[in-house]
Amino acid sequence: MTDSIERVGLIISEKLKSPVRCKFGENTADFRSVSTIGEAHDVCQIAGDGQDMEIGFNCRYLLDALRAIPDAECSLELINGLSPIVMNPRRIRGGTATWFCRSG
Repeated sequence: MTDSIERVGLIISEKLKSPVRCKFGENTADFRSVSTIGEAHDVCQIAGDGQDMEIGFNCRYLLDALRAIPDAECSLELINGLSPIVMNPRRIRGGTATWFCRSG
């Protein structure tokens, strides 16, 4: 997922508030960004059905949150396109942990 987000983030200017649109479908996550430079699109495989929920994120904040998770896999909990997303590592060592990433 981080590779897909990095690819669509290549054309993003830091001046835009929420340039990456994420659409979570059945076993896929679709990432899009549009800027004055052009458009970028990438799709990655996920486990689960996001019910075509779409949410926007600041690319840098989303990548920082994903990289902070101490596991290669995580679960994402989405309520709707306006609520924060909750990220949980698949395997938690020595306790519990939860990361929140606000949508843009």
